[in-house]
Amino acid sequence: MGLGEPAKKQAEILGFIADFRKKKKALLAKPKNLAQALQRGSGQAAKVAEKKIAEVKRKIGLDL
Repeated sequence: MGLGEPAKKQAEILGFIADFRKKKKALLAKPKNLAQALQRGSGQAAKVAEKKIAEVKRKIGLDL
């Protein structure tokens, strides 16, 4: 790794953080949309978790 590599990595990370901050600001500007997005994500996560829990129970013999 050359001397300029750490600076390049740092710039890359700072760019990512700046993008994240922009997205955060946009989401916080519209709390209703944010709440809806979180609700949709929660529903999707629950479906995935439900399937995974059923799979684990089946594999360890706890499925009824």
